[in-house]
Amino acid sequence: DLILLSGQGKIKRLALSDLTELTNRGITVIKLKDQDELSYANLSKPGDRVVLATSGGRLMRMDIDGDQIPVMGRSAQGSQATRLRKQERLAGCVTLTAAENLLLVSERGFIKQISMKNLRSSHRGGIGTQMLQFDSA
Repeated sequence: DLILLSGQGKIKRLALSDLTELTNRGITVIKLKDQDELSYANLSKPGDRVVLATSGGRLMRMDIDGDQIPVMGRSAQGSQATRLRKQERLAGCVTLTAAENLLLVSERGFIKQISMKNLRSSHRGGIGTQMLQFDSA
């Protein structure tokens, strides 16, 4: 499957079989509202998890299944994955297995390693878990 995430936090799962009939004109894989853009696209397989990161240091982990991230058609817009706070933007999106670790790197070079076991699973539309604290200096 293909996991698509827009800048405004909309997430969509698309079956790769929907992309087999490509033409020279291309095809639409997601509908976006004005002022929104496709920010991330990741390949996934059953049993994977998707982790979203925000510029505020929050992480959100969701299981890739029919309940959390259902497979949608090419013309669908997607579901709201996370609620972004004011002045916050999406900073990253990855797909991982349950056994993998995640390495966070801030713009100032601080690093933190997180085990998937320590990151609780969230539901679509949540705000996630604060994993990095930033000072205002």
